[in-house]
Amino acid sequence: MSELTLESLRRKNFAPEEFIKSQKAADSLKDKDKSNDISNIPNYNQLTCGMKLADKMQEIRDKIGKPISITNGFRSPKLNEAVGGSKT
Repeated sequence: MSELTLESLRRKNFAPEEFIKSQKAADSLKDKDKSNDISNIPNYNQLTCGMKLADKMQEIRDKIGKPISITNGFRSPKLNEAVGGSKT
């Protein structure tokens, strides 16, 4: 198994941080109660899927020739629950 890191999500027009950014997760890290911390770091399998997403996003970006803003590329289960996302 080769090592994957967040850097594996980098593409010509997309930074890895764009796929995992979350204001809710960032806000949780500012809370003094550390039990409320929300990690939004994908595991190996999630990174593998994320790389496919990143490839498709870059393909679309290349075809339309205009910027694309990623609003939600990955949500950890804890973050998804915190924002009221669907379990499926």
